[in-house]
Amino acid sequence: MKLYQWFTKFIFILFSLYVIQGCSATVTKQPVNNNTFKQPLLLVIDDPRGERKRFGTSGPGYSVNIDYAHDPLLKRATKRLLDEYQLQSAQQWPLESLGVHCIVIESPSAEILAQLEKDKRVKWIQPFNEFNTLFSSHSKISELTIISPTIKLPNMSSGIDIIVIDTGVDTSHPALNNSGVHYQNFVFGNGSGRNEAHGTAITGLLAANDNEGKTPVKGLTSKANLHHYRGCWQKDNGSGTCTTLTLALALDAAIKTNPNVLNLSLSGPKDPILEALIKKLISQGTIVVSAHDDKRAPEDRFPTPQSGVIYAYGMSNEKPLNISTNTFLASSTAMSLSAQGTYDIFRGHSIATPQLTAITASLLSSDPTISKNTIANRLKQWLTYKQEY
Repeated sequence: MKLYQWFTKFIFILFSLYVIQGCSATVTKQPVNNNTFKQPLLLVIDDPRGERKRFGTSGPGYSVNIDYAHDPLLKRATKRLLDEYQLQSAQQWPLESLGVHCIVIESPSAEILAQLEKDKRVKWIQPFNEFNTLFSSHSKISELTIISPTIKLPNMSSGIDIIVIDTGVDTSHPALNNSGVHYQNFVFGNGSGRNEAHGTAITGLLAANDNEGKTPVKGLTSKANLHHYRGCWQKDNGSGTCTTLTLALALDAAIKTNPNVLNLSLSGPKDPILEALIKKLISQGTIVVSAHDDKRAPEDRFPTPQSGVIYAYGMSNEKPLNISTNTFLASSTAMSLSAQGTYDIFRGHSIATPQLTAITASLLSSDPTISKNTIANRLKQWLTYKQEY
């Protein structure tokens, strides 16, 4: 009788474990609902959980072994803080690489904000920022001025890992067949991004297959391991938009991949959480290539100037004056892939960025020990002559 009772209890425990694991496996990512907040802020605290749980999480709202939002220790810690200051909150999510927990809150009164900034549990509070891709409108061939490089890219970046964070990409484009592009979506509630123009053009310029001369675009880094992370989405007017949340999630994933080069054909205001993630990437050896921003002072933009970050200036006619030493010139105009299997001409600092990414990746492929200073010196050779069309 005792043996039977023990066996029944054992079967019940096994069944309970199966149910728990089954439930955790079906947890899905939920969209961040902060659209109703007039002035959203990002509240960043240290993740109070142990290291095993802290670094086992997988995205906004959940973890591998337990629903992240319902982890007892984390739930108590965040609820205590929110209740104490009577804060309205939206979504919460972890950033594994930094060991922090992020909470979107409605901006409180100045008095409460001052108290929060002094609270030892709070790492920092920052604006919930918006970022934009840097594309111009398409141009006609007859209007173009193409600037060609002297540096040849013989190895097509073989063995190099490149991450593009941008709007989505049309992975079904014929020129991306067999390209091996790894696609991940970190924008929730805004579709799959498979028909978005900006990201398709940027990744297309890097990864497009020539298909034996049957396509007009040949990827500059077609032998690289290219990862496309959708951290932005396309608006109705065709522009690309990102937020602190979507970029943070994409950058957090990029840190795990640890690429040789990160392509950011976008810009926006200085952002503390994103800067912390960029610094982490650079400390691991990643070179960040970002589009030049005409609207912001270098110290007030993302990413800020630092060793390991270079900017791409898309030039069309005359050499710009007074650009910083970490800004390099490339063609502002190029033909690339467009959504739904088409091709188009694109212009802007955005399209200059993957050109510099390609040179950087090629140099690293040729010499993995090459210094950042040597790469910078080689990049200066990019601008050589103009070819009128």
